[in-house]
Amino acid sequence: MRHPYISIIVTVIISVLPSLFNLEIRTALKKGGRSLRRLALSVAQNRLGVLDSVHGNAYEFILWLCLELRQPLYESSILAFLVFMIWLWGNNLWTIPASIMLGGWIGTLLRIYRVIGCLRTYQISRSKLQRQIASLEATNTVATSQA
Repeated sequence: MRHPYISIIVTVIISVLPSLFNLEIRTALKKGGRSLRRLALSVAQNRLGVLDSVHGNAYEFILWLCLELRQPLYESSILAFLVFMIWLWGNNLWTIPASIMLGGWIGTLLRIYRVIGCLRTYQISRSKLQRQIASLEATNTVATSQA
């Protein structure tokens, strides 16, 4: 017997993934067929840049937080209108846009949680990211010299 909420759960999970990895997806689409090491290096450099810019600067942190919340607020307003219209028509398909909206919010909140967690342990997180960037740059240098 099929679980009654399986479609909602699957849709939420599918919508969380692009929300969590939107930077990686955008970088992959912009860079095309470049190597995954370059992509990982770019992501690590972006994360370090965000950490450095918001650490100890409340204005930058609030600005970054507003920019993070801008997209899900915009999407939520559109999806809430869709949910309302589908609900008015008496159709039971309102769960699909509602679960997409929920997944977008979960992904955004997880990204914010990750950055706040890194800010709480700023020195440790910063040194880990710097080590990761250094190792990725070293492997990129070796890979380009061998090519």
